[in-house]
Amino acid sequence: MKSVKATVAVVIFSMILIAVLAYVLVSHNKPIQASENYKIVKTWPLARELEEISAITWLSDNTIACVQDEDGLIFIYDLQQSKIIDRINFAGPGDYEGIAVINDDAYVMRSDGRLYKVSRFRESEQKSTSHFQTNFTARNDMESLATDANGNMLLTIPKKKDKNENSKGIYQINPTTEKTSTSPFITIKMNDSLFSRDEQKAVRTRFSPSDIAVHPQTGDFYMIEGIHPKLMVLDREGSVRDIIFLDTKNFAQPEGITITPEGRIFIANEGNAGIATIHEVNIVIDGDIQLTEKQ
Repeated sequence: MKSVKATVAVVIFSMILIAVLAYVLVSHNKPIQASENYKIVKTWPLARELEEISAITWLSDNTIACVQDEDGLIFIYDLQQSKIIDRINFAGPGDYEGIAVINDDAYVMRSDGRLYKVSRFRESEQKSTSHFQTNFTARNDMESLATDANGNMLLTIPKKKDKNENSKGIYQINPTTEKTSTSPFITIKMNDSLFSRDEQKAVRTRFSPSDIAVHPQTGDFYMIEGIHPKLMVLDREGSVRDIIFLDTKNFAQPEGITITPEGRIFIANEGNAGIATIHEVNIVIDGDIQLTEKQ
């Protein structure tokens, strides 16, 4: 009788142990739930020719300008029609990684730091293309481009090596003078209380921004990373407001981000052996949704 009780006790203990181990393993590997930090509002699967989508920027009337990292084309994507409605050629094949628009002109960043200006890019008869070299090279692997809160300066951040290898900085590019700032406009504060010592080191050595956008309502800087999918939000002074880790199922390789004047946030994802997508997302920081949903 004792042996039976002992056997039952061992079985029960084993079951409890297995359950506890399973819980620990699942909890350890469980990604941050979307409902805690973000919610995907809507998804647009993209055509095959945008499988290598590398950057996006908001235009107007539910249209987004996109580039991909192989062809010198600007794609105009209509969200209401869920399709590409125009293709604008500006250069030959190349690694194009960032796009921004100021007034009627589009700017496209190549990974080696060459910046293309496509004047009057929506007017086929008057369109013209020029380019100039920023202070960055292929060593920096440039992938980001955005306009500042005032909409008249360009912003970029090196994906790889920065001038100061112990930090990451956001630099200004004056589209009129074609000059790049020699020092960062904003420096990510690695000693921010949000980081532990290990996290500070990880951000210095592993944070590889693939795009940047400025929230027009708050002035915060939104930077995404494709290698280790995440969204980092800085305030106007460069202090880290939040780091949001994105699930790899929906964000296999986030490469582009744009924010509308009303605060709608869109993130573009490279196909990465699947279908490329654009997600509209709600981002929650400090318990507040950081966008105004379209009514």
